[in-house]
Amino acid sequence: MAQFYSFDLDKGTDWFIELHYKDSAGVPINLTGATFEGKIRATNNLGTVKTTFDITAIDLSIGHIKIGLTNTKTSLLADGINVYDIEMTLSGLKTRLLECEINAK
Repeated sequence: MAQFYSFDLDKGTDWFIELHYKDSAGVPINLTGATFEGKIRATNNLGTVKTTFDITAIDLSIGHIKIGLTNTKTSLLADGINVYDIEMTLSGLKTRLLECEINAK
């Protein structure tokens, strides 16, 4: 089940966050072999994709990734609320990791 994470950002700026995936006991989850994609839309999951996240594997063996947006990509966002999701595919299974809203100003 996806986690919800809302955030604000200034259009025209670079933005990133590092994520560390762990199980309920706090043990890092091995994501080796996973692929990721993240899409941002102005309205909902049926809307046109405005841009995509840059997702970098820091150390997949301990569930450490970085998601980001360049200043060029943040400039493409609609003013106000945008929605996004980040999905992972591992061993043929697609899982939504994060979803929610971005407030772009």
